[in-house]
Amino acid sequence: MTTSLLPTIKKIIMKPSKQIFHIPLQVDSYSKVIDLWKKYKKYKNIDLDDVNQNYILNNVFDFHFSEINHVLLYYSSNLDHCLMMCKANNKYINISAPVQKNLIKTDTNFIAVYC
Repeated sequence: MTTSLLPTIKKIIMKPSKQIFHIPLQVDSYSKVIDLWKKYKKYKNIDLDDVNQNYILNNVFDFHFSEINHVLLYYSSNLDHCLMMCKANNKYINISAPVQKNLIKTDTNFIAVYC
């Protein structure tokens, strides 16, 4: 990991999220989300069974291409950690972080956008 990006990422994540999307996508491993991102980068489209889910993922991944420093935090309610897909100083970095289940007041999956 590029440790020089950590202060920028920490500054972003310490602010309140700009938007939260509840999404039915539940995964057993965050590698599935990374695979969806790779597919989106190649084809500029995600086509899953759920139309609402497609809309959310396509828009979130489109934003991930933007020049803005940001963090996309994806939480799957069946896991004890989250995935932070970060873009800082035009570099992408993915971070897995533990989650304290007692602090999360939802049992749904979501994507939170920080910038």
